[in-house]
Amino acid sequence: LGFVLMVFLVGAGLFRLFEALPLAYTLMKFCGLGYLVYLAWGIATAVPHSPKKNDNEKNKTKPFSFTQACLFQWINPKAWSMAVTAISVYAPSDYSYKHVASVALIFGMVNLPSCGAWMIAGAKLRKILSDPIKIRFFNILIAFFLIGSLFFMPILGGI
Repeated sequence: LGFVLMVFLVGAGLFRLFEALPLAYTLMKFCGLGYLVYLAWGIATAVPHSPKKNDNEKNKTKPFSFTQACLFQWINPKAWSMAVTAISVYAPSDYSYKHVASVALIFGMVNLPSCGAWMIAGAKLRKILSDPIKIRFFNILIAFFLIGSLFFMPILGGI
């Protein structure tokens, strides 16, 4: 929920910037596109890390509360990058507050079940992805999906 609010507020701020400087929208869209391609490349070429059996024991920390998790988004550089990229890449060039709200809600609708699925599947994936070859395949598959998401960009003929 903290990230959904962040995407909306960042998008509302960018809306004002894009209204004043239309070229900023195009520049930010291509920067966002480049950033996502860079991330996909980084994921696909990442050196596989084989988790050790005692990794879980070393990293025991108290989990965030709900409020702390919502507030964490505001100091998380990856969240800022994702919010700016989401608005600049996936909102149409003539976007309005309605489009900002749509992008934020879509992120919320995707993030909530995705986070839940990652939590549930985490232990199983940890067992399955214990082999560096399987990790490499998984990373390439995830990078492929990230590149595939770019086809939803308005500039590439998406929605």
